[in-house]
Amino acid sequence: MNRPLSEQEQIEKLAHRIYEDEGCPESCAEEHWARAERIIHEQRIATTESEREGVSAEALESPKPMVP
Repeated sequence: MNRPLSEQEQIEKLAHRIYEDEGCPESCAEEHWARAERIIHEQRIATTESEREGVSAEALESPKPMVP
C-alpha cells in the first residue's frame, strides 16, 4: 500500500526534478532545495485556504473546463 510522501520527501523529489530540469548543475543544490521548499509551502497554503473556502485540493490541481 502506498503511503503519502512526507513534506521532506516531497521537497527532496521536487528539488531533484528542478535539478534535472536545469541540466544537473552541481553548484545549485541549495538554490534548488530552497525553491522546492517555497513551492511546497505555497501549495500547502493554497490547499489550506481552498479547504476553508470549500474548494477541494483535487479541483485546484486538475481544473476542469467550464461548460457554457
